Parts: sequence; structure tokens; C-alpha cells
Amino acid sequence: MTVSSATDTIAKATDTVNKGVGTLASTYETFLSLLTTQLKNQDPLSPLDNNQFTQQLTAMTGVQQQLLTNQLLTQMLSQNQANVGAGAINLVGKTVTLGTDEAQLTDKGATWTYDLDQAAAQTKLEVVDNNGQVVWTGAAPTNNAGENTFNWNGKTQAGGALPRNTAYHLRITALDSKGASIAATPHVTGLATGVKSIAGQTLITVNGVDATLTAVTAVSSTVPSTAQADTPTTPAT
Repeated sequence: MTVSSATDTIAKATDTVNKGVGTLASTYETFLSLLTTQLKNQDPLSPLDNNQFTQQLTAMTGVQQQLLTNQLLTQMLSQNQANVGAGAINLVGKTVTLGTDEAQLTDKGATWTYDLDQAAAQTKLEVVDNNGQVVWTGAAPTNNAGENTFNWNGKTQAGGALPRNTAYHLRITALDSKGASIAATPHVTGLATGVKSIAGQTLITVNGVDATLTAVTAVSSTVPSTAQADTPTTPAT
């Protein structure tokens, strides 16, 4: 799974702001020095225009205020990142649904749930490895509108066993009686067993799959189904 680095983004923003503050400080000192020299050497018969003087001060003050605002924003982003991680801990031990097509194959197999917008005449399922290769394909066990469950035993089309503790993806093709496509959405539901931080992103672990919190679509205190505890079955092709 590719995870973007929120920490790097915040660090770069902070560095940019700090450099801006340093540059502003130097520029502000130069500005005051030049302004003082200009006031000392102004022509008494043609003194410095008050409006021009005010505009220059206002411009410098505006830049300073903007940099201070940017500093505050980066601090808030850092604090928010910490709060997200702390809040995610509350999900551990609860049943969590992830909007993902990725499931972990264990000795108990792999289980996906897929939602169909309407009842399908036929639904084709394909299990794909991380290299994009289809390792199993066949008809779905059910074609009902709404939620359906698919348990895969981790074997190839020829019956060979595939590596356990490995992630696989589910591809769904659902058609109605006229051959028109039906929207199908896969997801994975299971017990949240841990929270971790990788590259500044808070990840939650569900059924061995690490996902960002944005992938969480539902949370329940109900104990997840023990369907995977039994020997999984795979629909016949």
C-alpha cells in the first residue's frame, strides 16, 4: 500500500515558513535602516510623503502577519496529526469496515463483502495478487442486491495453495439480465487489532490489512462473524 507522508509535508511547510521569517527579519531591518537614512537625508523643502511612508510600513506589516499566520497553521496541523493518532486507538477491539478491495490471506482463508446496487443476473469474481495477476476466478456465491459475502480458501484455479499472510485483491464484474454493468463495491470487515504510524500517516489494522482512517466506513462494538474460523469455501467456476 502506498502511504503519503503527512509528516514530510508538515516539515517542509514549517521549514518554508521559518526561512520566510528569517528572510523577513533581515529585510525588515534593512527596510528600517533605509527608511531612517531617507528621513535623515530628506529635503526639508520636499519632505517624505506621509502616504508613501504609511504604505511602506503597512506592506511590511502585512507580510509579517501572513508569516505568523502560516506558523500558526503548521502548528495546528502538527497538533491535529497527533490527535488523529490518539483517537484511532479507540477503534482497537471494535468491528471495523474498510472500503478496500484488499484482504489478507491467512490459514483461515480470506473474506470479502461486496455490495451490489441491484440484483445481478451474474457476478464474476477475480482474486488478484499484488503483481496484478489473476490467481482465481469464478462465479459469485450470491447475486443479491445489497451486501454479499465471498469466502476464498486461498487456492488457485488448479487447486494449488497460495502464500499465506499475503494481501490479495478482489475484482468484481456484475451484469444485469440485459448485460448492462451493475455497480459493485468491495469492502472488508473485521476486528481492529492495532494502530500504527507510518510516514506520518495513522493506520489501523483490520484482518491483517493496514489502512488509513479515511478507508473506515463503519464501526461497531459487535463481535465480528467467525465465518473465517471455519474452513472457507470457494464457489465453483
